[in-house]
Amino acid sequence: MDILRIKRVLGQPDFGGCKPVWIRADDGVEYLLKFRYDGNEMDISNFNEYLSYRITDMLNYKISPQGIKFITIHSDDIILFENAKVDIESVEFAKKSLGTNLGIQKIPFAQKAESVTNSTFKKQVANIDNYVLNSDRNKENPNLLFNKQNSKYYAIDYGLALLSHRVYEKIKDGDDIGQYVMQLQNCNVTEDMFYVFKNQKKIQIKSEFKEVLDKILAIIDECPSEWEPTKYREQIAEIVAFRMLNRRLFDKHKCPSELY
Repeated sequence: MDILRIKRVLGQPDFGGCKPVWIRADDGVEYLLKFRYDGNEMDISNFNEYLSYRITDMLNYKISPQGIKFITIHSDDIILFENAKVDIESVEFAKKSLGTNLGIQKIPFAQKAESVTNSTFKKQVANIDNYVLNSDRNKENPNLLFNKQNSKYYAIDYGLALLSHRVYEKIKDGDDIGQYVMQLQNCNVTEDMFYVFKNQKKIQIKSEFKEVLDKILAIIDECPSEWEPTKYREQIAEIVAFRMLNRRLFDKHKCPSELY
């Protein structure tokens, strides 16, 4: 994948607790720049975003069709942030985010989606959230946009996929993630309280599982090696592949219908 440079910092969006900024890259396209360092641990949010967007591509889902690119920040780019009308926090995040960051292409004419009537879109969003343990989409915070010019919906914001730090903490602590399945307790569209770790028998490596696992590993290998989560590629790929093939996760009889 191409790695782009920043030409101009354009300003600040009115959303995003991690202080992303709008930039124009050297390909002439506007992106939402999401920093490697966002006030939490390095690279986790960017890795989660990249993995989730690329899995939607892998499955040919049309829920997040905007382009996603790697964008570098060099030390001589910091002045672009300092001279722009952005929060001082964003400038500090930029200083701590030298290296490869993530840009998500700006959606023209985007506005918050108040409701979604497209059942296929809703099912695909629920599936992706379930596969990657996205803990930041619910009725109060749907993270769905609508482009009124082309009448398309877009699902955004997977930064808290893999339940953010909790899955990584499990891996770093040496837990055998292969013996766990994060089982969704209540509903496909997520809230943190709906997840628990449950002991399971060791996954049998069947041909279907191996095929999906290899595809996810290939996506992870597209990421910059400097991103820390790539060190846990096998464990992460196993979690996601198992979830994608575990049909028991999609029992909807307890899922409230009014989430969208």
